[in-house]
Amino acid sequence: MVGGGPEAARLRALAGRETDLLGPVDDVALRDLYRGCRAVVMASVEDFGIVPLEAMACGRPAVVFAEGGGRETVLPGQTGVLFQEPTAASLRAAVDSLEGLRFNTATLRAHAEAHSRQVFEARFRAFVEEALADGLAPNHSLTW
Repeated sequence: MVGGGPEAARLRALAGRETDLLGPVDDVALRDLYRGCRAVVMASVEDFGIVPLEAMACGRPAVVFAEGGGRETVLPGQTGVLFQEPTAASLRAAVDSLEGLRFNTATLRAHAEAHSRQVFEARFRAFVEEALADGLAPNHSLTW
């Protein structure tokens, strides 16, 4: 497990001998961990779901709890797997389902790129320009 937070001590106490709790790591180490894993598991509820996209950018699928932003960044069967219930059994079934799936690295990376900062900025800029052109924001100027 990578990262920290208010639950770190409790999780460390619960973790078995087979679990490595690495705590916070730098970007280079994180990228190496993504590249070396079979899949990333995100069992938390987040607003967006950047963790699965970071894994996909490194060519790895994600196993994600089907609530919150993670659900919006995973295409089941193409870029990862969703699990529906916040239980160990549901997570185990999702991880086990990876056995029968093959993920295309190019598809994973392309999906991550579709959520890149550059794509977001271009879409946002187009939205604002269209709103201004439609007269939704009169007497305002737009500078970038």
